Amino acid sequence: MSDTPSEAPAKGGRYHHGDLKAALVDAAISLIAERGVREFSLAEVSRRLGVTVAAPYRHFADRDDLLAAVGIRAIDAFAAALAAEVRAADALMAVTEATAHGHAMLLLDGSFDDEEDPVGSAADQAASATLALIRGRTALRQPS
Repeated sequence: MSDTPSEAPAKGGRYHHGDLKAALVDAAISLIAERGVREFSLAEVSRRLGVTVAAPYRHFADRDDLLAAVGIRAIDAFAAALAAEVRAADALMAVTEATAHGHAMLLLDGSFDDEEDPVGSAADQAASATLALIRGRTALRQPS
């Protein structure tokens, strides 16, 4: 079987895949999630995709080569998730800094002068606001 861009049924009722290599990796991930790596086989992946057992060998040298592709996909997914988290941490850092700066400016402007401990009150309010920001940081991830 060749892997052509069509999704039309081929001889024997099997389907051609537009991107068989990616489909093999996806199917391998699903099979590994269900059964674990020890129960993973190229034959089962082929069966699930409706391709011959020879089809995976057009893209992967062997079982380990396909497993390596699964590992690369996992690393790429992890890197993307980590990058998103870092961007969210950067946003959290910026709003935390702005909160601390705002409370410091309020302290300097005399907004806490009627407190028994103006510096302590400003620090406590900044800390409370920062904790609220940390707890609600998922809101920072959503576009406005």
